[in-house]
Amino acid sequence: MIKIPLLLMMMLSLSSVIAECDIKKVDKCMLEMAIIGDTELRFPTNQTAMNDRCKQMRRLEYCVKDYSKKCLTKRAGQTTSVLMYGMTKTNKAFCSKKRQQSYLRIGRCVNSDPQIFSTIMNRLTKSFHAIKSYPKESMRIPLVCCNYHRFKESIMKHVEKICPNEYDDVETLLDGYVNDVVNLICGDYTADSDKCDSIIADTPEWKQSLIYKSFVIPLAQVVDSI
Repeated sequence: MIKIPLLLMMMLSLSSVIAECDIKKVDKCMLEMAIIGDTELRFPTNQTAMNDRCKQMRRLEYCVKDYSKKCLTKRAGQTTSVLMYGMTKTNKAFCSKKRQQSYLRIGRCVNSDPQIFSTIMNRLTKSFHAIKSYPKESMRIPLVCCNYHRFKESIMKHVEKICPNEYDDVETLLDGYVNDVVNLICGDYTADSDKCDSIIADTPEWKQSLIYKSFVIPLAQVVDSI
């Protein structure tokens, strides 16, 4: 028979784990870090806002890293940790005095058309929602990679159209965030390969509302589904 104090301790421990593994909280952290994906969020466009943003990013990074460490399976946690390594490294670079003006220019570019950028991001997030149930497990990661390459291509085409002077800075930001995890999981399914041409149309359609607004949880779920 379990004694009341021991039972209480077990219940408190479980409550602590549940509180630490708040999936909606980490989804919000990732959305705020990416910014694009929510038309209400905006990049900083002045020095004061930039300073606040750099402080905020450290909190958001910790939020996602802590969730990855405590709440994800080993493989999903490794993938998310590699993603966060790239994002942390890139955020640190753009928060340096040397690169802050570049980030502010990116902000003015993206803020000029948040609806289109969010639509492109949400298409990626929807694809990740759907891919975790794709019947052929071995093709789930390739589909993730090919949908990311399509996402980047769409983003860069729009940047070239509305703010071509910021093209290189936006590409540096995207590559800094994602290249490490792309190199980890994508193998031969690279942006330069033609392998995606034959499978991208097989991406399942997600017809429901988004369960998660950022791509990090759906990505972790795809990795965990294999």
